[in-house]
Amino acid sequence: MLKRLENLKVVSNTSPLIYLSKIGRLRILHDLFGVISIHAAVASEILRGKDLSDGFASAMDVEDAIETGWIKVEEPDKD
Repeated sequence: MLKRLENLKVVSNTSPLIYLSKIGRLRILHDLFGVISIHAAVASEILRGKDLSDGFASAMDVEDAIETGWIKVEEPDKD
């Protein structure tokens, strides 16, 4: 059983999201951290994969996580 670390502000870039999706483990981020944040540019880069055969599944997984609300697209804090 994983202990959720909800008190942390977790930010991800593109690579971990794509590779975890490819091995069917994207959801582990939600299981560990609850909500994670990504920059709008990261979301755009991943979602462009919907137009590529090898990126389609990962893009759909991330899009579903965004729509579900456990991946938040936001601008980074200035501090």
